[in-house]
Amino acid sequence: MLAFEKKLLRAIRHWDCGSEKVLLAVSGGADSVAMLRGMAAIASKAEISLEVAHFNHWVRAQAASDQEWVGELCSKLRLRFWTNSVRNMDDQVGHVQKDEASLRKMRYQFLIEKAQAADCQSICVAHHAEDQVETVLHHLIRGTSLRGMQGIPPDRGLERGIVLRRPLLNFSRQEILDYLQELGQEYRHDVTNDDPNYTRNRIRQELIPLLQAYNANFSEHLIGLTNQIAEAHTFHLDLVRAALKEAVLSSQADHVRILIEPICNLPEFLQREFFVELWSQQSWPRQKMTSDDWERLRNLLNQTDGRLKLSAGMTAERRAQMIVIEREE
Repeated sequence: MLAFEKKLLRAIRHWDCGSEKVLLAVSGGADSVAMLRGMAAIASKAEISLEVAHFNHWVRAQAASDQEWVGELCSKLRLRFWTNSVRNMDDQVGHVQKDEASLRKMRYQFLIEKAQAADCQSICVAHHAEDQVETVLHHLIRGTSLRGMQGIPPDRGLERGIVLRRPLLNFSRQEILDYLQELGQEYRHDVTNDDPNYTRNRIRQELIPLLQAYNANFSEHLIGLTNQIAEAHTFHLDLVRAALKEAVLSSQADHVRILIEPICNLPEFLQREFFVELWSQQSWPRQKMTSDDWERLRNLLNQTDGRLKLSAGMTAERRAQMIVIEREE
């Protein structure tokens, strides 16, 4: 067993899930192909069975050949291969704008549907350590909180009881490339990863090398910091969720009533986190909210009345010892 596979097996055993069916999301790029080959190599020892899914975004000329290439690799490995494309999903859901967020939503919709069809308990994607660094820097540039400084979580729950897992999150890009070279395994190159019009690509190509010129271990230090922040945030989140249970009087899809007192018992920085977590639990669009929105909500706790219009098409109103938050009609 190769060193990459031994490390991957240790990561899988931390799942503590026993026998499990896993759907691997494979684009054909180096990261997902290394995940595919590594997971196939350790499947019997890890007591997991594998299926593979590929979503064709149709954003570049090589999309069709990538889809065919991944299918052929799965055939060689004797793994069932599921595929679909944005064109087919357009037929199902109507035309959607092909921006990054829309494509991501469609990809995950496809993955969840196929995981359910294949009776898979989890979906694996191939984010690695450098993706973690890029994500945290991206959050910092846009403006973020402690929540955003945690970066990419190793796993999270999706709908229908399916878990999204990232088994390569502690692997470097170089470990991935070295493993593929050991195997003599080819992979596909996504030219959109070279496009400087994408902020994430500029972070990878320009900002990270500049920071590493100051300290070659910058990436490792930043990942260590995100891990510490994640530990602290888990503790804080327990406090926030306890306050939520006490504060929420009623909640509907577009309307929630909350008591002031349980929120005021939290430190100021957790009062902001209270509203962030409320948005998450209500499945409201957090990305459209600004840091100013969260601060204005916190300030509403100290007012006797007032009404806020928030960035996400929501309003918040102080009524005696309550705050009522609802969607604008």
